[in-house]
Amino acid sequence: MLNGLVKKSAVDCFQIRAVSHQRFVNRFGGDEMNKELSEVLLDFYQKILAPEFASIQKKQAAHDEKFIDIIGHFDDLYKHLEKLEEEYQMITLGMKRIEDRLKGSQFPREDIESKLKELKMQFLHMQSRLEAIEREITTKGSCS
Repeated sequence: MLNGLVKKSAVDCFQIRAVSHQRFVNRFGGDEMNKELSEVLLDFYQKILAPEFASIQKKQAAHDEKFIDIIGHFDDLYKHLEKLEEEYQMITLGMKRIEDRLKGSQFPREDIESKLKELKMQFLHMQSRLEAIEREITTKGSCS
C-alpha cells in the first residue's frame, strides 16, 4: 500500500485521493514555474492550437455555406413536390368527376357501343352506295 492506495496501478483514476495545489507549487516552484508554464502554454497555443482553430473555423464556414446551399435545394424540392401534390389532387378530382358523369350518364356504355356499331354499318352502307355511284359515273363517262 503506497500513499494509502490499495491498488498497484497508478492508472486507476478512481483511487486518486486528492491533489494539493499548494503542495504541487511548493514542490515544483511558485511564480517562477507559473511564468515558465505560462510561456510554454502561450507558445503551444500560438504554434499549435491557434492555427488549428483557424483551420477549423475556415472549414466550418465552408461547411456552413454548403449547408445553406443544401437547405436551399431542399426548399426547391419541397416546393416542387407541393406543386406535384396539387396537380395530383387536381387530376384525381377530375378523374372522379369523369367517372361520376359516366356512372350517371343517360347512355350506358353498352348503348354507346351499339350506337357506334350502328353508325359504322350506316357508314359502310353509304360508302358502298358512293362506290356504286362512282362506277355509274365512270361507265356513263366512258360511253359518251
